This record gives sequence, C-alpha cells and structure tokens, in this order.
Amino acid sequence: MRAASKDGAAHEGRAGPVRRRRRSGRRHADLRHQAPTCPYADSHPEAVDGFDGKRDAEPLTVVFPPELEALIPESKRAGLRQALACGPIPGYQHDPTRRYGFNFSGLDVRFRIQDRILTVVEIVPL
Repeated sequence: MRAASKDGAAHEGRAGPVRRRRRSGRRHADLRHQAPTCPYADSHPEAVDGFDGKRDAEPLTVVFPPELEALIPESKRAGLRQALACGPIPGYQHDPTRRYGFNFSGLDVRFRIQDRILTVVEIVPL
C-alpha cells in the first residue's frame, strides 16, 4: 500500500492506498482503482418518484400552430417536438393558465400545458 508524504512522494500504508493532501495534511482513500459497480445491486426498478409516489412517463400531445412551426428550421422541428413532448416544466407546477418557455436553438419557445396537451403560443428570437 502506498501513501503520499508532505513532499508528494508515495509510500506504503497499512489501510490501503492513501494520499495526503498538501494543504490540510488530511488523508483520504484513493478510490480510482476500486472494482466497478454491480448493475443488479445498484438498480431499483421498483423505485418511484419521492414526492407524489407515481411515475409519469407518457409523452404530452404537442399542438404546434403551422405559422409558428414555420419559424423553426426544418432540420430542428422533430427535435423540438420531442423536447416539448417530454414536458419541460417542473413537476410540481400544474397551472393551465401559466405560460412556460425555454430556449431552443436561439429561440425562446413559449407554451401552455392543460390536460396533457402542450400548446405552443409564441416563439421569440433571442
């Protein structure tokens, strides 16, 4: 086992690989050479959301008026629709009258969500 002295040189220690910080002199374990994690032990498929106890992975229905969709480059429309379908708002907000927005490709896309339907209401260049 190796540990670092105050001048940075490494030496063997009893508790395994140990490095000494130069400023504080405190020791900590060198975890760079540890075994990889076990996927079966680190996975919790039965886990649910810690706030309300339910999972909501169903994509939203996106309503995109043609005149606003024309402002988005053709090559980026599918990506924007996918991002909007994920519901890019905080999970604790459920106000159907509130306008939300996020930046996408140099544009501020503003929208409302009501009853699992996302409606784009405005697009503003940044």
